[in-house]
Amino acid sequence: MDDRAKTCVTAAAGEGHEPAPWAEDGLQRLAVICRDFRLDPLQPQIDALADMLKDGGVVDVAVVGRFKAGKSSFLNSLIGADVMPVAVLPLTSVVTRLRYGPRERAVVRSLDGAPREIPLSALAEYVTESGNPRNARQVGIVDVETPALRHYRGVRFVDTPGLGSVFAHNTRTSMEWLPRVGAALLAVSVDQPLSEHDVTLLRELTRHTPEIAVLLTKADLVTTKELDQVSAFIARQVGAVLDPPPPILPWSARPGHDALRQAAQAYLLQRVAARHEERSEEILRYKLRALLSGCRRYLDMARSSAL
Repeated sequence: MDDRAKTCVTAAAGEGHEPAPWAEDGLQRLAVICRDFRLDPLQPQIDALADMLKDGGVVDVAVVGRFKAGKSSFLNSLIGADVMPVAVLPLTSVVTRLRYGPRERAVVRSLDGAPREIPLSALAEYVTESGNPRNARQVGIVDVETPALRHYRGVRFVDTPGLGSVFAHNTRTSMEWLPRVGAALLAVSVDQPLSEHDVTLLRELTRHTPEIAVLLTKADLVTTKELDQVSAFIARQVGAVLDPPPPILPWSARPGHDALRQAAQAYLLQRVAARHEERSEEILRYKLRALLSGCRRYLDMARSSAL
């Protein structure tokens, strides 16, 4: 076996976790093919598969979308505390993962992999554009644990930098994360419903996960009738791109919108958290099939060129 494949399998095995034989075998074979035929653009997908095996059934629920779409506010509302920094300007600059833990803590992992625990009160110094401009601190990822996510054991929520702001490096960071998406929540603000960029992002997400939903944020800005109209508009537009269309989950963090929050939470609990090991295996199979399709496309192009 080549060194790259060995690296993938070693990472996939993890400490104390026995990877699924079919997944380990599939990853080995595809890694060898990618090395032999120099299919370097597919390496991020191989790395993502290795990480999924290493995590042993944890599903990363990535919240993605344009800047100021309400991604961090949604996560704060889900937690019930102002953990993630929010502001009126484009803010998030580093990928942050949130999961259940017995105590509140944050661990900063630098690009070289070295971990460092920090207080939650210092989070903004590492994950925001103002506290860490252009990621000058060389932060790779930040992991936050909180007892407030006890109902979501087996799930990691991923807060990604907003797309389309003046900070191009933030968009690049989010797009580079996409191969690692387990399930995806595309955040779309009710006052800016579904741009061409959102539709493009939806198409890209389908390469990496079968579990996609549209999170329609800031639902308090419109009346109930207007909210229904916006939801119907998004459903029509998305339905023209994805079949079947993903669910639309209206959301508001403001008082008086408990029913909306409960509906979205029920989706997350029932579809992902309650069966995270089964869902993780389904997503892993999906990613393997997508990687196999990618290999075929590249090899078909190479054969056509040779002929």
